Amino acid sequence: MRNKINLVDIARRDLLKMAAMTGTVGIITALGDALNPTLAAVISLPQKKGAGAATPKGATSTAKVDPATNDIGIANMAILLEQKAINTYLGLKKEKLIVNKAILDVATQFSDDHAAHRDALVKAVKALGGEPVTYKGLGTFPIPAKILKKESEAVRYGMALELIASKVYLDAFKDKLRTPEGLSLIISILPVETQHVGVLRTVLKFVVDKSNKDNKISPYPTLEDEPMPEMPQGFSWDFNA
Repeated sequence: MRNKINLVDIARRDLLKMAAMTGTVGIITALGDALNPTLAAVISLPQKKGAGAATPKGATSTAKVDPATNDIGIANMAILLEQKAINTYLGLKKEKLIVNKAILDVATQFSDDHAAHRDALVKAVKALGGEPVTYKGLGTFPIPAKILKKESEAVRYGMALELIASKVYLDAFKDKLRTPEGLSLIISILPVETQHVGVLRTVLKFVVDKSNKDNKISPYPTLEDEPMPEMPQGFSWDFNA
């Protein structure tokens, strides 16, 4: 007797396996139920009657995801990540965890960049024939308690998030995207994300953390060589742009 399987739950399980290997599991977990529309798109719901049952042991699935459907799912996930980045910068400013005027200007510019990326991703999803994911009410990335006490920790936290985003986009470009449109869009976004990392490194080293001579913020030769930071743990603010 075949058991009915919730395809979204299966997709989430497989996604978490992938995330565990790439170091992005914290991001996936933080998105929670907001991922469901994306996962549903990736597995191309609705299915034909009778589909969705477990594949018999020893059988090989021949189903293939359409390239456009594949990239719509990836772009929708990226939309959620970009909105969370916007909300996080908004939260850092509203809570006055960043007070240096020059750093505030940088945070504002980065937030604007993420908004532009989000809008470009929304446009790309529509161009590929998909439905953009709803990104309201996502809140922020997890906020570690230690960043509430020191501006340098807030900047270090921002740098880690930007590096995670850069690595996720690089991974999508190398191994995940299947359409020329998707690849072209990521080529335009990835350099901006890596630029954010470099700027925050400089800010941390020369502006807010000058006394910390042993901080390990020297850049690696390539983004591929950069280790994936651990996703910060903590609470989430509900700030929404």
